[in-house]
Amino acid sequence: DKAETAKVYFVDGTPMHAELKDVGGDDAVIELITWITGEFRFWPDETSPHKTVKRRLDAMLMEGVTLLDQSKYLESANLKMESVLVKRQAVASEQEFAGMLQKGAPIAMKPQFEFFELIDGRSTLFDILRKMPMKKADYVPILFNLISCGLVQVTDQASRSGNLRSMG
Repeated sequence: DKAETAKVYFVDGTPMHAELKDVGGDDAVIELITWITGEFRFWPDETSPHKTVKRRLDAMLMEGVTLLDQSKYLESANLKMESVLVKRQAVASEQEFAGMLQKGAPIAMKPQFEFFELIDGRSTLFDILRKMPMKKADYVPILFNLISCGLVQVTDQASRSGNLRSMG
């Protein structure tokens, strides 16, 4: 697209190597599937000595479409990198946390809990991802679960906690 460039090398219609930002291989193909707009150019007989794509294209397409749907949901919730995440519910244990996410996408519980623990009502999504770096294919499903299951809400400003005093 206008801001980023991706390269995918094919042999007989099968992707063999992919590059996108600091992501390569299968993850680059999956993220590329989530792009809404872009300009595409094809060069026949262009080759790469690398073989970074391991998975079947149909499986990556299915995962990419799911990631796209989750991204659209987050966009409709007004989530941006500058958004502040606020916990809607206190969670006493990982078991309670897992129970609250039962209706979410089936992903590993540990990274979701670790991400949830970083939410403090003041940090932006960008700040949280600096503390816990993740690829888009990893953090989008986590945020989808946390928001769609009612554990987290998106705001534009940090929560202001403090004592209210009457003014004399």
